[in-house]
Amino acid sequence: MIKQVVKSEKELRKLIKLDLNSSSSNKHGKNSKEEIENVIEYFLEVNENIQYPCFIFADFTFTYRGLDVDLVLSSLILSKDELLEIVDTF
Repeated sequence: MIKQVVKSEKELRKLIKLDLNSSSSNKHGKNSKEEIENVIEYFLEVNENIQYPCFIFADFTFTYRGLDVDLVLSSLILSKDELLEIVDTF
């Protein structure tokens, strides 16, 4: 799970890679470099308008059913302005 301020795409790629290799994201062994790179590219494609720095809360979990592997992904991305707007309400 990622929940922090991210300053660049390079940093985000590193955090996703670390998360996908963690035991909490994958309980069935290590993912291949290709699988990890596909997840990173998919996430960045879906969220192509990320403005750095931003706050990212993301959870990546692989689920296995027989020989099928699915990725369950949930994320929240807040720009600096959006985060400040939320903080200002308190």
